[in-house]
Amino acid sequence: MALAKLRGQTPKRNVEEPAVAMLVMGDKDKRRRWLRPNIIPFLSKEMIMDNWVYRQGFKKGFVQGLAIALVLRYEMRFGAMPAPLRERVQAAHDRELVEQWCALVAHGTREDVDRALGQR
Repeated sequence: MALAKLRGQTPKRNVEEPAVAMLVMGDKDKRRRWLRPNIIPFLSKEMIMDNWVYRQGFKKGFVQGLAIALVLRYEMRFGAMPAPLRERVQAAHDRELVEQWCALVAHGTREDVDRALGQR
């Protein structure tokens, strides 16, 4: 395998960084799922967890999970969330902002929540 040959000839990070990027790409694209079983044996768990690409994916997934929870909580308390508010929540990338919205949805009035989520 080409990765195994390269590993002994190049500095560790030069091989592992792109390999982890390919791993993430393989997880994202169903056509590239074959990458995972071929790459994993050559990477340490620490390398994968420390990788910038992995951390960015984790952060994005965490914020998306908060956004989903926010919409569910809103709909449990107030009924269907208006489409423009849902789009704003789903497009949010700032973890702190989404956490503030979650707290507001949990404790605020519908009017306060709608006002806060509708602001640009």
